[in-house]
Amino acid sequence: MKRIMQLLFVFLLTAPFAAESGETSIMPGWMRPPEKVQRSFEGTVGIQVTDATIRLEPEEATGWFIARDTVATVAHVFSRQFATAPSEDNTTVKIIFGDGADAGRVGTLLSKKIRQDLALFSVDGFPTASVISLRTEPPKKQELFWWYCKGGALKNQWSLGRFVKEIEEADSYYSGFYVFDVIVGGVERGCSGAPILGADGRAVGWVSGIYGDTDYSEYFHGPSAERMTPGAGGKMIRAGRSIDLEESFYPLFRNQEESSEEHTRMLPAWMLPPNRVDQNFAGVAEIEISDGMNIAHGSAWRIGKHIFATAAHFYNKPHLPNNISARIKKNGKTYNGTLIAHKADSDLAFFRIQEETELPIMRIREEPLKKNELVWWYCAAGLLTDEWSQGRFLGEVPPREALEGKYANNVYLMNTMLGGVHAGCSGAPVFDYEGAVVGLVNGFMAGGSFNNILAIRPEDIRRALEFAESQRENQKGGKK
Repeated sequence: MKRIMQLLFVFLLTAPFAAESGETSIMPGWMRPPEKVQRSFEGTVGIQVTDATIRLEPEEATGWFIARDTVATVAHVFSRQFATAPSEDNTTVKIIFGDGADAGRVGTLLSKKIRQDLALFSVDGFPTASVISLRTEPPKKQELFWWYCKGGALKNQWSLGRFVKEIEEADSYYSGFYVFDVIVGGVERGCSGAPILGADGRAVGWVSGIYGDTDYSEYFHGPSAERMTPGAGGKMIRAGRSIDLEESFYPLFRNQEESSEEHTRMLPAWMLPPNRVDQNFAGVAEIEISDGMNIAHGSAWRIGKHIFATAAHFYNKPHLPNNISARIKKNGKTYNGTLIAHKADSDLAFFRIQEETELPIMRIREEPLKKNELVWWYCAAGLLTDEWSQGRFLGEVPPREALEGKYANNVYLMNTMLGGVHAGCSGAPVFDYEGAVVGLVNGFMAGGSFNNILAIRPEDIRRALEFAESQRENQKGGKK
């Protein structure tokens, strides 16, 4: 009986089983990919990475559409190409959809997360591509999953496996990755990045490499070329988790809204500011602050009926003169502002205007930001006048690390994905996906990268506003 079972496994593995047409009548029905899984196979694409500077053969992988214009794959697909070329400037990433002569498009790298073995690309030209939905619920033990390779020796073939465990070894570089045992098919070079699909067609993760006799160096050189078969040394596959993808790119998987037509179509839709954010950009104004001798320019926004918020560091001298004033400019109109509160230890200043204005009052968010949540900001002065930028929230940092001890409270740290911060952006509001204010632009991380910007927290803005209003009430009481 043992010999018969061995022969049966060999027959199943050597018989053709391409998803399009190769299924055999002898294969049990439970092994075959369900209809929803086969439809998700249509959302997979081939990936070829070439670096012109070192003239290696293209590195192959598999990718999949996580949005109409965004493809996910593994980060280690770059490794062999960058073994002697640390820069990505000379790299071409080709996304291959189908087998026609016009099947390839060049993708633009959006983000690469080495620790999660994940890379995202924007790509244009595949209007019929099938988007594969994410499953963030953890897989159940022994649950069946399928994957489909678009490169290497297993190109256009599907494989089947079952969930074994999540790697929990504290000393493992791959702690948190999923492990699957192979039932049919396997993984070769070119399969990395393939989405791992449950019976409902949703992706619970993506192929990262082989689990077992691996080390850190394999992460940078891709999975072994050995095809995995049941019982072959107990080899299993390692996979990234969809929950990490969903958490890293939080708003991408919400219902997408139409953004302003003025923004370039070359950017993926999830990078463009949603309508609520775009509408609030119209309320960010230029502020010109003067002490009678010096003038500074920045960005300000309406936080109350007649109150505008901005940064305090425009005037960082020990004592404030009585003649500090501001001119707030927007849409050809100028509003004269009077300083009502200056909180140097929170980098916040508030000015009151006398005139009426139709500029929107910004809502301050109460809930804390989630790690890697996407944010946008808009500069009204300086080099980036009337330009928006996008980033993601990394966390809070203490002032002694971020600002060399200048301020009293923790500040938010944002990583820039598009645009940035220059002189004139200070004071600008930072918006979440719903258009609520989640920070005020302060500057760069002290001693850090220009890609890492700092923002005053919303709770500090709210407390400073309460202080400003109390100051005004005290002034009223004094006049009586």
